[in-house]
Amino acid sequence: MNCKNFCNQVSAYIDGLLTPAEKELFEKHCASCAGCAKETAELKNLRLSLLSLKKMPARAGFETSVMAKIESGAGLASFFETFFRAAKAAVLVSLVVFGIIIAFDYFTPAVAQPTASGGSIAALNRYVLQSAAVNMSNEKLVTGR
Repeated sequence: MNCKNFCNQVSAYIDGLLTPAEKELFEKHCASCAGCAKETAELKNLRLSLLSLKKMPARAGFETSVMAKIESGAGLASFFETFFRAAKAAVLVSLVVFGIIIAFDYFTPAVAQPTASGGSIAALNRYVLQSAAVNMSNEKLVTGR
């Protein structure tokens, strides 16, 4: 056995679910590997600590209310409502941030962001927007719409 196999079987060992042959291989590995032996001891102590905790009874009617929600699918509907509400908020925030970036870029002075051709991105954006406005005006004149 190697450490990778150890990781795959440590829970089964602690819970007593390994076959006698698997248990023997596991214990041989722990005897020769200090790291795996330490991890096994820590997990055994954790299991004992968890088993020693006092069990708390659920409030009256808890199981019935949970089962009713499961059968009605209310929990799933609530999940999807929450998911879509969060998705809508994320889209809205993205649009606002995108708008701020575009506005910042549009109102940035022409000398602030030089391009390879010597102009600026803001100037280029203004030119494109003005060209689009002129094209739309020309289209209205030609088509009458």
